[in-house]
Order: sequence, then structure tokens, then C-alpha cells
Amino acid sequence: MKQATRVLILLMAVMTCLVSCKGDEPVGKWDKMKWKLPDGLTREKSAYIVPASGGTFTFTCKNYGAPWLSSITDGTEYLYPVFLQDGAEETEPDFHSFKCEWFEVRCVQADVNITFAPLDSSTESRQMSVTVTAGDIFDTFTFIQRH
Repeated sequence: MKQATRVLILLMAVMTCLVSCKGDEPVGKWDKMKWKLPDGLTREKSAYIVPASGGTFTFTCKNYGAPWLSSITDGTEYLYPVFLQDGAEETEPDFHSFKCEWFEVRCVQADVNITFAPLDSSTESRQMSVTVTAGDIFDTFTFIQRH
């Protein structure tokens, strides 16, 4: 009897795990993020080309409601999660906005707004990448600004 009880308890534990681990969304099976791309940007290979005059460009996610920032690089340096606001480091990262000397990124609802300052004559080009997420799905946008 004790052996039968142990087998029954083990069977119930296994069944509980199988049932409780099943979810509506299979792990790793998220749909790719779909974007409405902004006007005024051209694309070369895997990067968007930003005009030397700068500007604001809005990428709108069509299938996820509120993406947020995952990482940011300026072409050579990983900037996230060190967020500097008004010259003072924040104690906790802001996952919806980032501002530095020559670009700013803001996530507002389904929109990812990226603003570039004009490129000065002493700088030949500059590059940055921003990765956004909506949970277990990520998308990266790379930008090159040049004369």
C-alpha cells in the first residue's frame, strides 16, 4: 500500500507540473515585431541613414502595445543602463526614455521616437543602435548619420 501511495503522489506531482507549466503563449514562439516605418529615412544594408540635419523619426509597433528600451549603443560604447538625466545619474534606469548629447529615444505607447541632433561640420559620421523589447521579443534599429 505504501508503494502504491508513493507512485500515486509522484504521478499527481508530475501531472500538476505538466498542467501548470502550459501557457497561452509557448516560450520562444512570439511573433516578430511588426513596424510602421517613418518617412524620410533610407536604408543601407542593416542601418537606417539619418540626414546630417538630424530630425525626429517615429517607429510604430503594429502588433505589440508598449515596447520599452532594452539596450542602446553609440556605435562603440554600450550606454544602457546608465541613464544620465540633467547631468546626474538616476538610481534606477528609465526603460522608456534615454537622452544623450546627440540623440534622444522615447517610447510612448506603441511609438519609439528617436531624435537626432544636427551633425556638426567637425564630425564625419556617427552611429547608434537601439534595441526595444515587448517581453520575450526584441528588435534592433541601427542608425548612421553622416554628411
